[in-house]
Amino acid sequence: MIRRPPRSTQGVSSAASDVYKRQISSVAKAVGGKTRFKLSNDQLWESQSVLSSIKLNNFRAKNKIVIEEATMGGFWMINTSSNVKIKVKRIS
Repeated sequence: MIRRPPRSTQGVSSAASDVYKRQISSVAKAVGGKTRFKLSNDQLWESQSVLSSIKLNNFRAKNKIVIEEATMGGFWMINTSSNVKIKVKRIS
């Protein structure tokens, strides 16, 4: 016999409520080599580390991205076409 939890038990929560679909408006270098991204909704995000040129090529202006909340805090910026992700923090 297969034992299953009762239906009222919450499983792993879906991150759908914590996902924001956006488009990058502009990309600029910040102090310390980090990269700043201005999104189509005027939010400003900054990479939490210096990005290699390979990763940076996935996050250019007009690219469609998703901002997703990370499990250990912070946020991921994910390119929807290539699935490459970088750790970011919101500036404004």
